[in-house]
Amino acid sequence: MIEQFWLYFLGTGVVIRTLTPPLHFRNKTPTNFIRRKTQKEIHHFHFGLIFAIAALLLIAINGLNKPILFFGAIGLSFIADELFIVKDFSKYFTRKGLMLSILGHLIIGVIITLLLVWVY
Repeated sequence: MIEQFWLYFLGTGVVIRTLTPPLHFRNKTPTNFIRRKTQKEIHHFHFGLIFAIAALLLIAINGLNKPILFFGAIGLSFIADELFIVKDFSKYFTRKGLMLSILGHLIIGVIITLLLVWVY
């Protein structure tokens, strides 16, 4: 289960980092609306919160299984990708932003791995 989590988690991180630049400058998206209202460089952090909370609720109801693990890993990857960006440590499209995304993935990934080892 841990290997699958890391596959989904890091795979989502690579895909989202690849797809964010071409989708960034579209004006008629909910994300653009949130970016204008908050004055933060947010791209998918809010979707990550929704996915992660939904996964936690599903785990509480059904227990942990592969589809819920996949869903939760996607949400946590979205959060990890912009964790430090939301706190204004860097801009998203910079080298520092990429390094902070990697750091966010490592921190969250290690925490979830420890939780999975402890619980399962």
